[in-house]
Amino acid sequence: MDPVELSKAIFRFEENILKERQNIDNIVETSQNHPTKKRRQDDTIETRKIATKEVCDIFIVNVKERFDYKNHLNASHLFFSTKFPMYENNFPNDHFSKTLKRIKTFLRNSMTED
Repeated sequence: MDPVELSKAIFRFEENILKERQNIDNIVETSQNHPTKKRRQDDTIETRKIATKEVCDIFIVNVKERFDYKNHLNASHLFFSTKFPMYENNFPNDHFSKTLKRIKTFLRNSMTED
């Protein structure tokens, strides 16, 4: 997968979840316009509203944690066999340099852990 497309997909996902999160307030406001019989119902609505917003926040955080690290995809561009003939004339130096940088960082971190 292309890192740029992945970033766009993550951004669109976050935008859509945030829209739904904001829509929760509208739904709750509409339902609160109807008279309630007990205080308990008000508490339940507020509790559900808070819980729903927390679920939206958890979705966003988990998606970012899981998919936001995409630097390893730079290395994958170097191994597209269908692009090897093109690489002969126009090698993806940007992907190569980013891959080397990540490898150096990985090795440095693994050496400090040992």
